[in-house]
Amino acid sequence: MENFILVQKDELQTLIIDSVNACLRHYKPTSKEPQPDKLITRQEAADILHITLPTLLSYTLNGKIKGYRIGRRVLYKRDEIDQAITAISTHKKTR
Repeated sequence: MENFILVQKDELQTLIIDSVNACLRHYKPTSKEPQPDKLITRQEAADILHITLPTLLSYTLNGKIKGYRIGRRVLYKRDEIDQAITAISTHKKTR
């Protein structure tokens, strides 16, 4: 025995859209990729760059890395830190 349900094209479209929207509301990305505007602390930035906090301060004062003051804290954008990794390594001095 087969059961058939007849629906109009518009009704079917609405059912599909509602189903997709319901799925998207429960979707949570599992990607661990850096978010473009994510702010990180000085320590996190130093850890990513594998440098000390005084070196990070020096890079910030020299303009190699841009820091953002929020209240008393200085934070860094994660994507700018990732870009600085390549910029700093290409400007490294040799003896």
